[in-house]
Amino acid sequence: MCRVPPSSGTSYHLLPHRGEGRNAASPFTLHLSLKQRAAFTLAEVLITLGIIGVVAAMTMPVIIANKNKQDTIVKVKKVYSVMSQAHLRAVTDYGDYEYWDIGHQIGASAYFNKYYKPYLSVLNTCTGTCGYDSTRPWTSPNGSPWNYSVNVANYRQPFFLSDGTFIVLSVTEGDPNITASSLIFVDINGSNKPNKLGRDTFVFIRDKAGVRPRGYNVTSDIIDRNCSPQGDGSYCAAKLMKDGWQIKDDYPW
Repeated sequence: MCRVPPSSGTSYHLLPHRGEGRNAASPFTLHLSLKQRAAFTLAEVLITLGIIGVVAAMTMPVIIANKNKQDTIVKVKKVYSVMSQAHLRAVTDYGDYEYWDIGHQIGASAYFNKYYKPYLSVLNTCTGTCGYDSTRPWTSPNGSPWNYSVNVANYRQPFFLSDGTFIVLSVTEGDPNITASSLIFVDINGSNKPNKLGRDTFVFIRDKAGVRPRGYNVTSDIIDRNCSPQGDGSYCAAKLMKDGWQIKDDYPW
């Protein structure tokens, strides 16, 4: 570096040696060099996208399954609450459950219209198979047909709630020849598949304690055996409740 001689009104400046300006990198050149170094090749981009695709393909089914499980739990809890509240309101208006009319004696429709319909948001009742492919559309977790019908004259009242939930009210209390007694069948997505116990179909029961999941009063071992890949599945709502409204690893999903 050389120093410029001072002059009147002139301050000192540092000047580069000859050739220094030609060899030094300008800010523009440095910026361009950094941009070039940060770029990815086409091969690198394709490899990255491929990895992302593989990871998405592996994780999406799990995410979807977990979402479906959570949706199922929410719907089961909701219909449990709705039916329980309807039952309690009927008890308030008509007295204790054990003193209600015997369902099969007055008929399913009359029983439903008196004790439940006024307290529910009912979309409509239905006859026949109610949109299912057969009169016995449900299957158990073990794959066997579930031996209950959608509709039985005077003994069953099928209906839809306004949110699309399908319910069958069985009104055979007091008839020793009928095993369905005071069961409530719930299909949370109507006649849509899979129509399988523990997946979209659940069973409740009503008694003097109110509406409860079927099997609520038996041991945990019995519930677990029933709601298993080898079981009947009619205690799956009780299993959900027993497990804190969670679908655990031993649940027949």
